[in-house]
Amino acid sequence: MSCCVCLWVILAAGVVTVSGINVKEVSTINEAQTTCHPPRILEDSNLLHVECEGLKTLQNVRMLLKKRIWVRLGSLTIANSNLTTDLSVDDLVYYPALHTLTLRRSRLHDWKESQMSSVPRVRKLVIDQCWDNDTFLAKVKELTLTISPKLQDAFPDVEELYLLDLFMPFIPELSSMKNLKKIVIDKGAAKCDPENLWMLEWYNAGKLEINSTLCFVVDKTEDGLESMHMMFSFVDLKLMKGLRDIRTAIDDCPVPCHCEIYGYQRMVEPITTVDCTSANWTQLPDLIPSHTRRLILTNNRITNISKVFTNPYYQSLSLIRLKNNLVDHIDGELLSNYLHNHSKDFSINLINNKLETLPVKHLERMYDDYTRKGHRYIPIFHLGGNPWNCDDCAFLVPFQNLIFYQDLQREGLKEIRCGEGRYAEGQPIIMLPVRSYCKVDPLLDPLDILNICLGILLLLFILNFLHNLVQYQRHGKLPWIITRFPCC
Repeated sequence: MSCCVCLWVILAAGVVTVSGINVKEVSTINEAQTTCHPPRILEDSNLLHVECEGLKTLQNVRMLLKKRIWVRLGSLTIANSNLTTDLSVDDLVYYPALHTLTLRRSRLHDWKESQMSSVPRVRKLVIDQCWDNDTFLAKVKELTLTISPKLQDAFPDVEELYLLDLFMPFIPELSSMKNLKKIVIDKGAAKCDPENLWMLEWYNAGKLEINSTLCFVVDKTEDGLESMHMMFSFVDLKLMKGLRDIRTAIDDCPVPCHCEIYGYQRMVEPITTVDCTSANWTQLPDLIPSHTRRLILTNNRITNISKVFTNPYYQSLSLIRLKNNLVDHIDGELLSNYLHNHSKDFSINLINNKLETLPVKHLERMYDDYTRKGHRYIPIFHLGGNPWNCDDCAFLVPFQNLIFYQDLQREGLKEIRCGEGRYAEGQPIIMLPVRSYCKVDPLLDPLDILNICLGILLLLFILNFLHNLVQYQRHGKLPWIITRFPCC
């Protein structure tokens, strides 16, 4: 998790600001001199507020303050410090009136459980621009903080918690803070993850206030080196919007599928993946989460996929996997209309189904139109493992052309083979001598030629008759052939 977060902040360095400081400009934090500033009296109280900086441990406070201040210390701020040891409220036992603790611009170590019963009841905890990296000389763009359960256990009496300008990969539900009445998260960023949905519930209940906190999402791709690829939405995506999108995706997720948001497009549209592998379905679901981009339906018994092209919930798809199903037909008109109105890349995996033909005429027109217009989005099909009908030359010839010339399938071309009991059974269609097998029929057969010749002779006879008739009417001359007959 920490590696992912570090990489995220590095990638986002161009747009992230920490307290208004551009991370490209500031790369280190300088250690402050160990000191405590003069105390000041808190408003409406006889208690004191003290700010200390440059500390190595909380115990340094006791050595820097005079004893007469201990009992009046109501608010303590620790800033610009490198607290390298485990922290404990036991180190604050000398300040019985302490009710507010602020940690600002400091590196924090993990917290440990209190072993004393007389520790002060800290009711307000403020954590501002802190981190838990391993080195004090850390780059600003690598500063992250995990709100661990140990921190909750260390402050069971906290009523107000302020998390300011923090970059938090994980925020567990604060159930250990039984007295917690108010949480304020301001600026910074948190991971948009189902684990953080409790914040949405607290927000709706009025117990959580969030101001300008952004959301980051890690994109988990397939496998191999691509598993390290990440997609981050950071600039304009607010945390609450991200959590609401996650809640909607989970609520609309068909049973028994797994639905997850893997990223965002243009910082607005969630990229939702719906995985319904081995759900034993025979038909497509009527409802899937809006903005579903990836639909995984591998290992089912689906026969008809027309719903993909007609149901509005499927309009945002860029990838659909139907490997190992029973699809045996694709409606060419529906497919053509769907792809014509589709504004995104589209890939459909139909490996190991029951397809014998495709609507090649529709696909030819579509690819020709895409080529002519310089279309950016070319649909990709995965068609291996189907029993293709190689006996039908009307299908086979254009199908081979689509595979070879139009990039119908980019990989595994030799896996598109003729079906059992067909011509060239089991042979890759891309390798077949289709032109010699499917000889092109002549434009005219002999009977057509004979009919044309007879028609021409009949036309000549009629023209000759008309010519002779005109000659007789004008000059009274009979055709010369008539004069040769004895009767004439």
